[in-house]
Amino acid sequence: MAKDPSEARENIERTRRELGETVAALAQLDLRAQARRKAGELRPVLIARAQAKIAELKPVLTARAQAKIAELKLVLTARARQKVAELAPVVAERARQKVAELRPIATAKAKTTLERGRRSATDAALRPVRGAIGTAGEKPKPPAVAAGVAGLVLAWLLVRRRRRKRQARKRLGR
Repeated sequence: MAKDPSEARENIERTRRELGETVAALAQLDLRAQARRKAGELRPVLIARAQAKIAELKPVLTARAQAKIAELKLVLTARARQKVAELAPVVAERARQKVAELRPIATAKAKTTLERGRRSATDAALRPVRGAIGTAGEKPKPPAVAAGVAGLVLAWLLVRRRRRKRQARKRLGR
């Protein structure tokens, strides 16, 4: 403590001056600018740390992900096989029903087509012959005879081919 009042006043005055200077210095301080400056200094350091951590963890996480993918692939494959096994009889039965439903229609169409084919083959084969009969009094013309023979051979081949297809279908049980 000061012994003398003038010394105490002087001490108080000095403290007030120091306090004023401190307040003035604090008023001049820009905390935002300091924070930005500090952030600018720390940013490259933090980025480098993050990149190092990424480089460290990337192989580990990649390996884990690949292991999980392999595990899930096995599980999903097993589930798919199980589902196929469950649905195969259902699908087979539906297919049998659809075949049974469509067989009469297809058979009728095939018979109609076959009958048309027979008629057209017969007509094609007999056309030259009918033409030749119509010109029986005339001298046979070699191209007309050749065309008639070719027509007969073609008709014979078509009929033979259809018969073979029919026999093959019978053997296969259709």
